[in-house]
Amino acid sequence: MAIPRWNYSLQILLLYFSFYIKHSDCQQQQLEQEGPSNNPHIVLYGSLRNDVGESVPEAQVQFWHADYNGNYYRNPSNNDVDGYELCNDTFSYFGTADTDAMGIFLLKTQRPGLYPSRPITHIHFKIWQNGQELLTSQFYFNDEHASRMFDDMLVLTLQESIQDDNNGNSFFYATKTVVVKNNRNLTGIEKLTPDQQEGPFYPVVDFFDVGNDMTVGLLDRLEGGGDGGVVTADELPILESVLPLSSAPSAGLIFNASINIVLTLIPISLEIFYNR
Repeated sequence: MAIPRWNYSLQILLLYFSFYIKHSDCQQQQLEQEGPSNNPHIVLYGSLRNDVGESVPEAQVQFWHADYNGNYYRNPSNNDVDGYELCNDTFSYFGTADTDAMGIFLLKTQRPGLYPSRPITHIHFKIWQNGQELLTSQFYFNDEHASRMFDDMLVLTLQESIQDDNNGNSFFYATKTVVVKNNRNLTGIEKLTPDQQEGPFYPVVDFFDVGNDMTVGLLDRLEGGGDGGVVTADELPILESVLPLSSAPSAGLIFNASINIVLTLIPISLEIFYNR
């Protein structure tokens, strides 16, 4: 017996409001008990590769998300949104990380806040290489049961670092591999990171050069001053124990290499067979 279509819609609606009620109460408690200054830093150790298992170097990974109060940076002339001042001194609202030769990238930011139209915290990201947009999507958090609604490739699992960073701050970290389509029209063997909507709050300013540390504040970047914040591996002691897992050859890369070897050997074998 087929389940009526309205039943699915009702389930989605109930799930939406359950998240809204739960996280609205949670956010209000955080505002009353802790305040934005105690919002912990989050470090994302990312790896970017294509669907044939190759690292993607020299790419730019743009990030943007809401501040602790659930506000995006919308208009440089408006410093007050929905009754809250923008967190200019402690949060930059957007940032860009560059991938290295192994496709590794880093982002340092804060836990996003909630806003009524989307009662689940999330981080928008967009990937570019050589001026071409490769992917637009969003990350969510496992402690909000995001895996019930989104692909696991978009869900971050936060762990608390056993060491503080070089500034003496504690932080949480997550690792994630992002997979994009290869640019050589090869048949991919790895699952692609799902696309998601850009949303209405993509920054209208050029933020390719603002750095990958979103915890240093906007400063005066938009007036042409300041180079942005850049966080490096030296500042993050957990990096050495995490990244070797991401930089190890993937199963897809090994499989792809094996297929290439077989395809290379077949014509040679046939030529030897017919010419003997």
